[in-house]
Amino acid sequence: MDPSFIYRGCILLDGACINPEYSASVPSGSLQGVLSVLPEKIQAIDLDTISSPIRYTFLSGMPSNYDEFFTIDDQTGILKQVKVIDTSVAKKFDIIVKAEEVSESRRFTTAKLSITVKPVDSNPPVISSSHTEGYVDENSPVGTKIVDIQGNPIRLKTTDADFSADDPKPDYIYELTTPYFTVSDDEILLVNEENLDRDPPNLGVFPISGGITGEIHKCCQCTNQFDRDTEGCE
Repeated sequence: MDPSFIYRGCILLDGACINPEYSASVPSGSLQGVLSVLPEKIQAIDLDTISSPIRYTFLSGMPSNYDEFFTIDDQTGILKQVKVIDTSVAKKFDIIVKAEEVSESRRFTTAKLSITVKPVDSNPPVISSSHTEGYVDENSPVGTKIVDIQGNPIRLKTTDADFSADDPKPDYIYELTTPYFTVSDDEILLVNEENLDRDPPNLGVFPISGGITGEIHKCCQCTNQFDRDTEGCE
């Protein structure tokens, strides 16, 4: 039998891992040395009873100069960065890792390894909003969208000067200083608690922050179902 890569969560067929994939990341302009690999360290075993040792090598990769920047220990499978990379050189490396039995048969298997080059984090994320004043009917159920004066949902957007248009965008977590509202996965402001009331303390201005830094101030007014003649935010 061919050897098999092993890690928790890999789909098995006849005891062998199917389509194994690993990932790692390195910051642009920095030399990391030994890299942390997900979901677990690179490891393969001989499925035969003789349990031959395994030799690890890179079989191929893109961009083609991948081996200038990364090495893999042929005995342990430990992945290392050996040269500084800039995002202007590459934003991602896709490498095929080969695990071969140290035996006469030299049976082997392969796995995909993706290494992402992350840009330098020198700029804080910036939050913007489609409108800074929103409305919602009192006693609206959880999940109701907060809307502007024209009835359009309030949308948030986070940008980061560290990322170009072609870079994969990170996921941001929004934090609100009030429990009455939340931000959905698609960045829409929603009601988060039952029994919203027009009376204080449910009304007012509250800041929304996202990522590491960045803050906007949002005003939400509870209205009745027939009018929106509430006072504006201060």
